[in-house]
Amino acid sequence: MNNLVVMKHNGILVVDSREAAKVLGVRHSDLLRDIEKYIVTFENSENAILRSQDFFIESSYTTDGNSKDYKNYLVTEKGCEFISHKRTGQKGILFTATYINGFHAMKDALRNPVVGLLPQSYPEALRALAVEVEAKEKLMLENKELEIQLDRSQEYYSIKRVAILNGVDWRVFSWRDLKEASEDIGVPVKKIPDANYLNVNVYHHSAWGAVYPEYELD
Repeated sequence: MNNLVVMKHNGILVVDSREAAKVLGVRHSDLLRDIEKYIVTFENSENAILRSQDFFIESSYTTDGNSKDYKNYLVTEKGCEFISHKRTGQKGILFTATYINGFHAMKDALRNPVVGLLPQSYPEALRALAVEVEAKEKLMLENKELEIQLDRSQEYYSIKRVAILNGVDWRVFSWRDLKEASEDIGVPVKKIPDANYLNVNVYHHSAWGAVYPEYELD
């Protein structure tokens, strides 16, 4: 049975809808469709107490090498309970048990902030997910990590590293153009470990020079 990673978002404990879909054994797109149906029902209700944000908080995420934003939801404990009531059979039972365990573990950890109290998977997963929903924290952690990593590989540069060096938005660069230039020149595209995305692509300085000669690399 998969673990549900519970994280804190604006003071509220939530889980990522992508993680919930994995535990439920359904496609994320199908779960999104269900959640949006629930939200429409809440918003059309005459009951002023019902607020969809108490159950589901709209969010977004990006994937490595792709600047497109994809929708997801941060599901509160109430939202998990609501989803579990809509599921029957073994999957519904397992999801209920999993989300209860996840929220209880996080609440215990917050009450007892002792080093090593959380299972090994929780701090790692929390770090990876928190950077997706907390933009400022994401940028700070990512920049620091990339600076350390790229000191070990001076000939290769990531998109976000070059953006930082030049003070521009990383979205101005195209990973497809850099990849194509790398293939034309005959230099490999490498990957380096990253705390936020597991791995990020880095491109040889000659590929950068071919595609974006106007930008500084040092």
